[in-house]
Amino acid sequence: MLKKFVDDLEGIPEALHSYYTKGEEGGYFLETDDDSLKQVKTKISEFRSNNIQLAKEKEDLQRKLSEFDSFDVEEIKEALKARQQVKEDELVPRTEIDKHLKKRLDQERKTFEAQLNELSTARAQLSDELATMKIEKMVTESINRIGQLQKGALADVLRRARMEIEVKDNQLVERDSGLNLDPVSWAQELHKNCPYFFAANTGIGARGSSDINSEPNPWQEGKENLTEQGRIWKENPDKARRLAAAAGKNI
Repeated sequence: MLKKFVDDLEGIPEALHSYYTKGEEGGYFLETDDDSLKQVKTKISEFRSNNIQLAKEKEDLQRKLSEFDSFDVEEIKEALKARQQVKEDELVPRTEIDKHLKKRLDQERKTFEAQLNELSTARAQLSDELATMKIEKMVTESINRIGQLQKGALADVLRRARMEIEVKDNQLVERDSGLNLDPVSWAQELHKNCPYFFAANTGIGARGSSDINSEPNPWQEGKENLTEQGRIWKENPDKARRLAAAAGKNI
């Protein structure tokens, strides 16, 4: 409620100063004719409506900005603070404020999403690298327990292991079945099914290499024969791998 008499205009909204008249002996008197009172009431209603609207906008903006607490939003906060303090005729239109905020928030959101994607990618890569290290370590240890690989065969064995084995819940499992896998059993099966990876007469149940030594080896150093290599590879790729492994080469 506005006072009819005040010593000064401090505390009176500036837009209502024109409704007060300075007295001859000091102080200010509120014009009390019906038209003036009606205008004053209208102004008060407008101020109340504007204050309610500004309070609601501030609450909505704070709720939106709370999702971006980790970002620097001081510039936006300063804009809101200034918007509340400036004169009514200097207020920036709400549509311009909303447009500015939307643009800024979109920029911050894109930056955040890009950073999140980078972190997710890095995390996935690190997880894959750790899984690969675990597979290679356990397979290598298991291979060493059952036999000795041919020179240069380790890379092929590990590549095969990565294709057949994966890590889930920190356990080795078969990719095809999803069942837990014993790396020693896997190494024994490899020795049984792919003996050309191993040096002759080594390992559990090892077999001789008479099939390799019974004929000339076109991969043997000093006896290379590209034509013969191509023929054997075309007719029997497994035999070609065994001969190449026996000569210390990978194909």
